[in-house]
Amino acid sequence: MKAKTKWTKRFLARLGTETDVSLARRMGIAHSGVHKKRVTLGIAKFQRFRWTPKAIARLGREPDTVLASRLGVAPSGIYTKRVALEIPRFPPPNWPDDALARLGLEHDCLIAESLGITRQAVYLKRKSLGIPTFSPVRWTPKRIARLGNEPDATVAGSLRIELVYVSRMRRKLGIPDFTERLWTRALLARLGRDSDVVIAARMGVTIEDVAKKRKKLGIPMAARR
Repeated sequence: MKAKTKWTKRFLARLGTETDVSLARRMGIAHSGVHKKRVTLGIAKFQRFRWTPKAIARLGREPDTVLASRLGVAPSGIYTKRVALEIPRFPPPNWPDDALARLGLEHDCLIAESLGITRQAVYLKRKSLGIPTFSPVRWTPKRIARLGNEPDATVAGSLRIELVYVSRMRRKLGIPDFTERLWTRALLARLGRDSDVVIAARMGVTIEDVAKKRKKLGIPMAARR
């Protein structure tokens, strides 16, 4: 014969304060038993905390433990949400002079790691001081003139920097990609008719460049012959 579940005052007090599954696991019974007991007593089911814009705005403006107590959630929940949104902890991190001097001269993520704070905290501090993002190269008028007139990969290779820095600067200045200037009406008309490989060879660009343009225009790949 199945033993009758013993509902102690402690277990009864937990009804509705956590999920039925969680309480059932704690008691060592099926969650249906917890559900039935809760419904019988007219206790509403547990609702996870809903992050409203007002609640989110309080993140990082007071200690996680204090905010957790005021919102009625676990401190770990506050911490997890704050980190996910890359909001710096409270109180704001201390910015020693040597750390301030590094802003814009190193990657935000490297500075964040050395100070034990989030990348977003470094980003916000840098922006508040009007310091531009880190770039491994000085963009002279001559170098800028190459943007869009040569493939990003070619510019990056000659300057010995990563491709992302070239692409980022070009987009920041509103300069279209080099390959965009190569697309004539005749070439556009061949998309989906000739293979990406054939068009790429004809233009002197990568197959990925052609595929990207084709997908952007919603043109299916050419059928194999």
